Amino acid sequence: MSNTEKSAILFSNQAKTTFILDIPQSIKQAQSLSPHQKKTQRSPPLSISARQEFKNTHKCLLSTAPLTEPYPTSTEPKSESARAKVLARIPESERVYHEGILPVVNDALECIKDEFGEQQEWCLARYCADENRVSAEDLKREDDDCASVSKRRRLYSAKEPSEYSGKNPDYPHPGSTGLPENSRSWSNEFDQPPVILSSTSENNFQMICEMNGIVKNPSFETARLSISNHEIKLNEVSSSSRYIIPPRSNFILCTLPLSSQSHDNNAFSFESTTTSTRNNEQQPIPGLSKDQKFNLILFDPPWPNKSVRRSKHYQTHPYAEMEFLTQQLTRILQIHAQPPTPDANSNNPPKKPTIAAIWITNAEKARRAAYNTLNKSGFRVIEEWIWVKVTNKGIPITPINGLWRKPYEILIIGQRGGI
Repeated sequence: MSNTEKSAILFSNQAKTTFILDIPQSIKQAQSLSPHQKKTQRSPPLSISARQEFKNTHKCLLSTAPLTEPYPTSTEPKSESARAKVLARIPESERVYHEGILPVVNDALECIKDEFGEQQEWCLARYCADENRVSAEDLKREDDDCASVSKRRRLYSAKEPSEYSGKNPDYPHPGSTGLPENSRSWSNEFDQPPVILSSTSENNFQMICEMNGIVKNPSFETARLSISNHEIKLNEVSSSSRYIIPPRSNFILCTLPLSSQSHDNNAFSFESTTTSTRNNEQQPIPGLSKDQKFNLILFDPPWPNKSVRRSKHYQTHPYAEMEFLTQQLTRILQIHAQPPTPDANSNNPPKKPTIAAIWITNAEKARRAAYNTLNKSGFRVIEEWIWVKVTNKGIPITPINGLWRKPYEILIIGQRGGI
């Protein structure tokens, strides 16, 4: 982050327990090397460092406009008797949990209002995408840092599934992983050298399945990635999805086997089934060596969620699959979490901890599953973060005591090792 760039943290109280975070700004700043990374990694040539700093300060992230009013509460019970009936169907443990959250959220909001104020906006100014206009010029535009990917994504999601089926097996169906079906098995397709991206020119791919395996940007500069979508055309101009890959970063695009049905979906033959089972035992993340370790692992699992299942925004797991889901998350942590670094004096606990965190829904079952996952993996839960979504003036987007929709999400954080 440059010295003149605004921080994504707009406010924090003295105890460092309550914050205002501007999400678009935080995403933008995550595309650059952190000050710690710049200090600990081999310094790049000065010319590259200066050029990267210039590129970072001239990026703009397209976003939606911040909410000015809370969402309508049409789904909430209309009377006290109706509310009582809904409450009676909610498990007592879940009611007690959310009743404990209410004062924490209320106190935090009051703290911000007192110390930050109510007159100024609780967000930074942002570049907003025009949701009503997507032109051919947008798709051909060479403005690398402000490519309107989000506009095109909205256009794709508006199409009916039938418009995609049967045309191109390599084109991802909306809501899918983007990988063709035959690449989702745990096969030798991932056993190949990593894809190395260039930071000096755009990296063009015809299909997303060309990136099976690890993709690396070893440069101190951002890399540009373009994937053609030949089936989507606007004014006879083929579309492409374009991405900015942060410096010194790697990623892998695959389908995690988080469902007991995963093996059935990928079992094209007896041979592929046995190979899948064997490879999954060794590699819970397809294509990622079990020797690869991380000191920070963040999960956002597809927990069972009634409202999401109704909206069909993405696939969730039924409650019957909860145990299998947590087993797989536990195995990922057991294999890929960095083991505690021993101190020079073996009588002292290790000083460098490993952090694992899990986003959960507001269901008590998801919270219990997250705790079990962390505990079974050798982590102890140290904190719970509450992300409260508010309007530009700090009003929760739905009632805090709402029954059907909560304006907050919970992050369970565990630590292994350290003091």
